[in-house]
Amino acid sequence: YQSNRKFYVVMWKRGSQGTAKKGLQLKKVHSSTGPTTSLADALWATQNTTDQVTLLWHDSNAIPWVPRESYRWELISRPHIGLIRFRFLTGSGIIADSGNIYDDDILGGRLGVYCDSQKDVTFSNMEYFCNDHIVPQEVYGDLPFDKQAKVEVDPFKSLKSIFR
Repeated sequence: YQSNRKFYVVMWKRGSQGTAKKGLQLKKVHSSTGPTTSLADALWATQNTTDQVTLLWHDSNAIPWVPRESYRWELISRPHIGLIRFRFLTGSGIIADSGNIYDDDILGGRLGVYCDSQKDVTFSNMEYFCNDHIVPQEVYGDLPFDKQAKVEVDPFKSLKSIFR
């Protein structure tokens, strides 16, 4: 998050509604208006919207969220190489993995949580680390060679160990 006009957001729709498709999605907001009905409508839609939102990823499995289910998630962001990766899990294992997404339009910022139209949502046990120049082996292996040259493999962490 850099401002109310410029940020990334992950959204999760339980079901399809109008222009919103069921499932997880990652969007880049680069709004010409900031907080307006136009931006709210663009956030709701699962598509690119002119001067508001770019859809970077929509989980093709379209898994809905389930009430009273606990979820874990991990964000790997390395702005200097334009890398974004999200993984979502339940107690049963991984339910969605964005794979490596590349976008270098927003270089750093703040991390926050976002909720719209749900009540009684609890976020707990959240932590973050600034590991700018290291990535898990699985992420490194998926990087193009020019991006691999700019990061190192984290010898202590793999995606599997993160989600035990």
